[in-house]
Amino acid sequence: MKTLYRFFRTTILGGVFFLLPLVLVVMGLNKILHFVAKIVKPLAQALPETVSGFETPYVIAICIVFLVSFLAGLIARTTLGTRLKAWIEESVLQLIPGYTLLKGLGDQAGDSETAKMQTALLGGPGNWSFCFIVERHPNGYLTVFKPSAPSPTSGAVMFVSPEQVKEVDIPVMEVMRCLMRDGGGSVELLRDKLKSGGGSI
Repeated sequence: MKTLYRFFRTTILGGVFFLLPLVLVVMGLNKILHFVAKIVKPLAQALPETVSGFETPYVIAICIVFLVSFLAGLIARTTLGTRLKAWIEESVLQLIPGYTLLKGLGDQAGDSETAKMQTALLGGPGNWSFCFIVERHPNGYLTVFKPSAPSPTSGAVMFVSPEQVKEVDIPVMEVMRCLMRDGGGSVELLRDKLKSGGGSI
């Protein structure tokens, strides 16, 4: 019974974590389309009320949003666009709690060549915790994020020496799921990564 409960809880949490970004994108696009449709409504009055069964203001709004998105994509490929994106990310987005972690998840899920988030174990023999390497300092020190369970988007930022960290080849998403299950599934994730006798690696 407990196993069945854990299965349903894990599946539901995983589904929510997967669907939430999609829902936010859909809601955002819906608001943008409604906003643009109101702006172009006077222009649409000079055109037929519907186009292929859809209200003309919304058809125009969809075309405008796609065009603007395409132009923004072209700008993002330029040097100026890259600098602007970096500035927005550093000055605005990184102030949002959990942004860096979610960005790391997105980069890794998309197999991005620029993905920086690296899973690791923090601590020492007999006392290891999951962590994510966020930045590497010139002097060798590491900025790591130590997530909490069962809410891995919250936790603590730590600055540690490389001797305290052991990098492991485990997808960030898998670690997130493990933490949301209060450590459930860690046996499989850490198979052959922890040696017997004091928890050495």
